[in-house]
Order: sequence, then C-alpha cells, then structure tokens
Amino acid sequence: MYDDNLARLKANDPSLATLSFKGRKLIVDPLRAIEIAEALKVNHTLSTLTIPGGNFGDEGMIAIAETLRVNQTLTNVSLSSNKVGPHGVRALIAAVAENHSLQILSVHNSGFDSARGMELAPLLTANQTLLSLNLYSNKLSDVGAKVLARALMSNHSLTTLSLESNNIGDEGAKAIAEAIGQNHTLSALNLCGNTIECKGAEALAASLKINNTLRGLNLDANVISVDGAKALAGGLTDNISLTSLDLSTNQIDKDGTMALAEALCINHTLLTLHLAYNNIEIMDGAALADMLRYNTTLRSLNLCGNTIYEKGTAVVANALKSNCSLTSINLAEVGMRSGGAAAIAAALKDNKSLMELILDNNDIGNRGFMALADALLCNNTLTTLFIQDCSISNRGYISLVEALQNNRTLRNMGSFEGQLSCYIETIQSALDRNQRLFIKEEQWERRKGFLLFLYWEQFLLLASFGDHYTIHHHDTALTDVFYNKDLDRFICSFL
Repeated sequence: MYDDNLARLKANDPSLATLSFKGRKLIVDPLRAIEIAEALKVNHTLSTLTIPGGNFGDEGMIAIAETLRVNQTLTNVSLSSNKVGPHGVRALIAAVAENHSLQILSVHNSGFDSARGMELAPLLTANQTLLSLNLYSNKLSDVGAKVLARALMSNHSLTTLSLESNNIGDEGAKAIAEAIGQNHTLSALNLCGNTIECKGAEALAASLKINNTLRGLNLDANVISVDGAKALAGGLTDNISLTSLDLSTNQIDKDGTMALAEALCINHTLLTLHLAYNNIEIMDGAALADMLRYNTTLRSLNLCGNTIYEKGTAVVANALKSNCSLTSINLAEVGMRSGGAAAIAAALKDNKSLMELILDNNDIGNRGFMALADALLCNNTLTTLFIQDCSISNRGYISLVEALQNNRTLRNMGSFEGQLSCYIETIQSALDRNQRLFIKEEQWERRKGFLLFLYWEQFLLLASFGDHYTIHHHDTALTDVFYNKDLDRFICSFL
C-alpha cells in the first residue's frame, strides 16, 4: 500500500487529493519521510496529507519542511506524534512561515516544548494564510502561550487554535485573553486540559466583554472553580458572539452554577453549554431549570456526572415542558431513578423541540423506561435516546417495541452492545425503518423545494388552465396555495 501510494504521488495522479499513511503496520521512518517529501516536491494534486504516529524524527521533519517551502497545493497537513526533536520543530516553523497555501496544520504531541515555544511567533506573524493550528499536548507552558498570544495580535487569518494539554496556567491565559481582546479573526479556542485557575478565567471573561468574533471556548478540565465561573458568567452577560462554552470538570459548584444560570437569562447568543462533572447538586439543578424557562436560545445543555438526583431531575424536567429551544440535553450519570425518568417522560409529552436525550448510567429500571416508552407514543420530535447501563430488562424493552410500532421519529439509540435482550434486533429494525423514512422525507423536501424553485412560472401557467386551480400573479390566494397543508397534493397533481 505504501509503495502504491508513493507511486501515485510521484505520478501526479489527479484522483489522489487526500493521502493518509496511517496504519497499524505502517511506520513512516526517516527514509520513508524523505521519499514522501521528494515526491511532494513534484506533485501538484495532493491537498491533504496525514502522517501520524510515525518515527521519522528530525531528519524526516526537516525533509517535509523543505517540501512545504516549495509545494503550493497542500492545504491540510497533519504530522502528529512523530518524535520530533528541536531541529525538526525549528525547520517546520520556518517552512510554514514562508508557505502561502497551507490552511490547516496539526502537530500535536510533536516536541513543541517551552523552549520551542519561544520560536513559534513566525507561525502566526509571517504566515497569513493558516486558518487552523492544532498544538495539542506539546507542553508549551506559559512561555509558549505568551509568544503565541503576542503573535495573535497581528495575525489576520487564524480562525481555530487548539492549545489543549499544554501546561498553560494563569499567566499564559492572561496573555491569550489580552490577544483575544485585539484579535478579530479567531473564532474557536481550545484550552482544555490545562491548569488555568480563577485569575486566568477572570482575564478571559474580561476579553469576552470586548471580543465579538470568538464563537467557541473550551475550558474543560481546568481549575477555574467558583470565582472563575462567576467571572465568566459576568462576561457572558455582555458578550454577543460566543455560541459554545465548555466548563466541564472545573469544580464550579453551587454558586458558580447559579451565576451562569442567571447570566443565561440575559445572554441570547450562547447555543451550547457543557457543565459535566462540576459538583452540581439538587438546588443547582433548580437554578438551571429557572434558566431554561427564560432562555430561548440555548440548544444544548450537558449536565453529565452531576449529582442532581431525582429532585433535581424533576425540576429540570418540569422546565422542559415549557422550553421551546433546547434540542439536546445530557443527563447521564446524574443519580436519576425511575421517578426522575417518569418526570422526563411527562415533559416529552409536552416538549416540541428536544431531539436528543442522553440518560446513560442511571438506575431508571423498567418502570422509568416504560414511562419513557409511553411518552414516545405521542412525542414526534425526539430522534436520539441513549439508555446504556440503565438497569433495563426484557419487560422494559417490550414497552419500547410496542411504542416503536407507532413512533416514526426515533432513529438512534446508540450501541446495544452488552445488552442481551431478545428484543434488541426488533428495536434496531424499527430504528432503521425510521431512518429510512427520514431519508425519504428529506429527499422529498429537497425535491419539493427544487420543483418550487425551478417550476414556479410553470405551476402558475398550468394552474391557470385548470378548473380546480385558478391562480394569477396578483391573486392573493397564491400564498395560501403554496404555503398551506395542501402543498404536497398541489405539487403531485402536476407530476
């Protein structure tokens, strides 16, 4: 396979636009890296190259870096986990600084330590075509973060930056926050898995008040704690651009949760909020429930791994009855039992927006699951329901089989691996049927829209000749015909 791909690369095979050397038995050593690099110098068709988990070291990286200086067709390059030393990293940085075609670069776990971090600036100052940079797991520390932050202030191209798991603390976060205040292109920033505490979070919160381009901020698995969450809540009240915020695993506790809930009663731009594993308890669930009653923009809420138990689940469920914006909620591992599941089921009978419900790792049992199955008889919006490890036996699955005889919207229940019920095959068959119906309906909607667009004048002309349909350009009934429930019948009459 390696030899075939290399030959196609050298031959400028026009059908070869994407090439990955990923494989269990394939290791790209220095010699192979050099061969690939030489082939790329004469290739003018490849746009995406992936060489992960190899062992080509400095020698291989230097060869590939030289290629990037002359190659003008590669736009997406991933060279992650290749045991590169300082010389290879330095060569890559210099090459990317001169390259004018590369748009996506991923070099996670590739030797960019704090010493190399001092040399990162040209990646973002000299290069003004790079759109996405992934430096995950490179131990840049605050030193590298500060260098990148200064470069971000003058960069006008980068939209996505991942600095996940880089030992970045408050000082690095402060520098990045200052850069965000001045940068007007970055839309996604991943700082997950670092050591950012309250002070860093406060700096980032202040930048949110003046930045109007950042759409996604991931602070999962840091240590921002209660005060950091309060600060970010304050930032959300003034921010008008952020649509996704991940604060999972940050020990924000009760006060931090309440501050965020209050902020979201004011904020009208955030669409996705992750608060998994944050020591959120029953009363905190009540604060979030109040938020769901007032907020009309949030689409996805993740409360996985918080101990809201039955009472907290019940108050959240009650809020879902009147909420008309949320499409996904994750209540996995929250200590829910049958009573909480029954409350969720009652909400599903009234809720008209929820499409995804995740209840994994809750002891809801047959009683709770039977209530959920009963709700599916009248709910026509839920498409995804996850119930892994929920203490359900054949008795519960029978109720689902019966519900799916009438339900036509549920299409995905995840993996049934490890569940030994004899009804699994029947359930999966019903889900597959619903998926086929969904695809068919989607195809019809596209076709219907196409017909309306392409044959608008033809419809008007044909209708003007019919006894039943008499339509003129200035007829006020035109809108009624094309936008009422008889539209399908009207279109089919001309097919």
